[in-house]
Amino acid sequence: MPAKLDLIAIRRDLHQHPETAFNEHRTARVIADHLRSLGLQPRFVATTGVVAEIEGAESGPLVALRADTDALPIQEQSGVGFASRYPGVMHACGHDMHVAILLGAAEILSQSRRELRGRVRLIFQPAEETTEGARALVEAGVIDGVEAIFGLHNHPGLPAGKVAFREGSLMAASDRLRIKVLGKGGHAAQPHLTIDPVVAAAGILTGMQTLVSRVVDPLEPLVVSIGHLTAGSTFNVIPDTALMEGTVRYFNPELRRVLPRQLKGLVSGIAEGYRCSAEVEYQHMVPPVHNDTRLNELALGCAIDLLGEENTLPAERSLGAEDFAVYQECVPGCFFWLGSGGPYGWHHPAFTVDESAIEVGARLLAAMAREATRIL
Repeated sequence: MPAKLDLIAIRRDLHQHPETAFNEHRTARVIADHLRSLGLQPRFVATTGVVAEIEGAESGPLVALRADTDALPIQEQSGVGFASRYPGVMHACGHDMHVAILLGAAEILSQSRRELRGRVRLIFQPAEETTEGARALVEAGVIDGVEAIFGLHNHPGLPAGKVAFREGSLMAASDRLRIKVLGKGGHAAQPHLTIDPVVAAAGILTGMQTLVSRVVDPLEPLVVSIGHLTAGSTFNVIPDTALMEGTVRYFNPELRRVLPRQLKGLVSGIAEGYRCSAEVEYQHMVPPVHNDTRLNELALGCAIDLLGEENTLPAERSLGAEDFAVYQECVPGCFFWLGSGGPYGWHHPAFTVDESAIEVGARLLAAMAREATRIL
């Protein structure tokens, strides 16, 4: 029998050695070494992804479990004794915890193969923070043959030991927007001799909110946010161009088809009203996380059995995004929240987790995989 994994020690080691998207080389090696210690045969995919399978005693369906592995370009301020050793890089979203959880689930399942029907594919995915990892792994074939997939994310707003589920839409689609407003620069004292792209950009910025209030059904959640706006280089010169970048979030997949056209038309029209022109780039990044009804019921049932009804909660929808949704475009899936205790939110430099949630998550994922292979 392989030695029992010390999941907290694994998580702390990964926390000390965080790596950003597609740079998770050490992380991937550590994961592979632990999988080998369980008697599994890991393989590397999409450079820093790791995949392994657990074969049950009987033939049956192929079920996948996924964890993300990347860190963020943030300077850590948590004060923990195992803080990041790499300046400017930190596990500020708990992906180190997710890796430990999936390794724990792998240990549970590998030690109970005789009770397992079918196969469980373990997917350790890079580059979730850039929303590029899942797509790269799908293109590499890691979802081929899979009939169901389960994943989780820690939630600092829930105490450790609590979990939350939601059928249908859980997280939003995330699209990226880039707008370049083109005018004619000149002296700020002679604006009549210029075509001011800054004023046009201001009109576009406020005008785009009519998408939310007047173009799309007001019962449909939709957020258009500009996070980056630049124009000019000094106070007394009207520039030639202004640049805006932002994000568009929504739950209804139908909006994915119509929003680019509606937004481009709106932006171009406003720009023309200010005698400017506009170049609009609209990039689809990830679709909404949409939980399959049957798999959500299965996952919820496992959580009630393991934790009790008092610790299983209904999840609120979030306009945050997760590239787990890319797998759900290919196969039915269920994604849920695992309480991690806070007190700081995701991407905060003082972010920490309650490590007691690691065992809870491992037991839950193992139970879900085992039950799915039994009933699918």
